[in-house]
Amino acid sequence: MNLKLKFHPRCETMEAIPENLENLQNLTLNGYKGSLAFVYKTRNLKFLKLVRINLPKVLETTPIVGKESSTVRRLEIFEEYSNRVGSKDVENLTLWFPQLQRLKLENVDDGGISKIFAFYSQLTHLDLVNGFYGDAGVTGFSNGLKTQPGVSDLKCK
Repeated sequence: MNLKLKFHPRCETMEAIPENLENLQNLTLNGYKGSLAFVYKTRNLKFLKLVRINLPKVLETTPIVGKESSTVRRLEIFEEYSNRVGSKDVENLTLWFPQLQRLKLENVDDGGISKIFAFYSQLTHLDLVNGFYGDAGVTGFSNGLKTQPGVSDLKCK
């Protein structure tokens, strides 16, 4: 099952996605303000697209420790509220979605891109749009020395 929900900016959105969507495979949420806890209940969810979200706010809820990890393999996030997606945001993202194979993000900075390379070496597709990263963030090299993970650390298949 595929589901797309778009919430009006001046409208109260649902606080959580219903938990009885076990057949849901693809989900697009536009303007969603609730928790991501539904990813533990939708065991067949493979693709999640989040549009017009406040990424730090959505990620601030702590993932449930001891639960099976999310089944999402493809994640696209188009967020408009923060200036940059930094290392802390990416670290939180890896807690919610540790098994990603495809990732699309906006506004990533050098710290964020470094964490992507460090935590998501299994990525087969990476699309970073409108980034705030430079050569050091992409390559991992600064002044001729490897100082952090870079694009060469991805194990693309």
